[in-house]
Amino acid sequence: MVAPLFFGSLPHTNIDDAWQFLRACPAPWVSWPQLPQRSFWERSVVQSSYGFPGVVVDEKQRVVVVHRGDSEAQMTRLALDFLERRPHQQPLQMREAEGLLTFGRFVGECDPTQGVKGQILGPISLAAQLTDETQTPIINDATLFEGLVIHLCQRVRWQVAQLQVLQRPVMMCIEEPFLDVMYSPFMEIDRDDMMWGLARILSVIPAPQVRRGLIVGAMREIGDVLQLPIDLLVVNVRDSVGASALLKAMPQLQHFLARGGMLGLACVAVNEHRDDMLTVMNLVVPLIGQLIQAGINPQVFVHQLFVMPVTSFGQTNVSNATHAMHVTCQVADELHRYIGRM
Repeated sequence: MVAPLFFGSLPHTNIDDAWQFLRACPAPWVSWPQLPQRSFWERSVVQSSYGFPGVVVDEKQRVVVVHRGDSEAQMTRLALDFLERRPHQQPLQMREAEGLLTFGRFVGECDPTQGVKGQILGPISLAAQLTDETQTPIINDATLFEGLVIHLCQRVRWQVAQLQVLQRPVMMCIEEPFLDVMYSPFMEIDRDDMMWGLARILSVIPAPQVRRGLIVGAMREIGDVLQLPIDLLVVNVRDSVGASALLKAMPQLQHFLARGGMLGLACVAVNEHRDDMLTVMNLVVPLIGQLIQAGINPQVFVHQLFVMPVTSFGQTNVSNATHAMHVTCQVADELHRYIGRM
């Protein structure tokens, strides 16, 4: 059935309130909650980069900086740890990821059919946001980018292991909201090298035991992404760029769905612009009609489709998040009925 899916970042400052919020809309996959308003340490950039050699987190100034010299000096150790499958040197603690480390207590109270979802920023979006001491993004440095890929491989291995202990179906999502940056003419790292880095991280997720998800923004080119080793692709279709990219990549999308891939439509607005179900349906129904007219089998599609908010809830308030969550669930139910009638 068409189902809702959510990012892990929530607006709460208390973990118990976050758990209560998640119970309000049971979805097939429940994400462990990140609480960036509880602590700067729980922001996605901090959680994902923490432990990378040379990273310094300044909580007071609310910045994360990579000290280039310290980072480069530790690259050999980082690579050896990865190759020899040693545990990550600095695993996340309660300060950085209370939601993940208390996930077992919450999941024990969930419906036994619910799977668990992990999430982490991908290498391209993370490298585009991390800077060195001169405020130069490290995405322009091939050595630091390679090191960041290895670091994220280690972090993904660790997180998947935490989730597998819960003995439920597991999905691990790599979030790449700025993936389109790799098409910029100003990038000093080759686009193929960036895609290879992303593919390398996806490859450490053990399939088929764990589903591999990739969440992107409104990308102009989707075809190459659909060739990656993923089971789920989420695209921002509220922006016409993302919707057009899906239609442009129909041959690759058909192949992806035929092999059992799942598609997520990020289409529900968050923040002060409050959608209702009809507004979102008017946005996505024409796109779904075009996909089906182009050859997607509706009887298959109805079982491979997710609906998501456009962004996470982490930077909004609880009222906006609650509204967006309910609309997402309503749209998923209505789309299931709509496609089922085709």
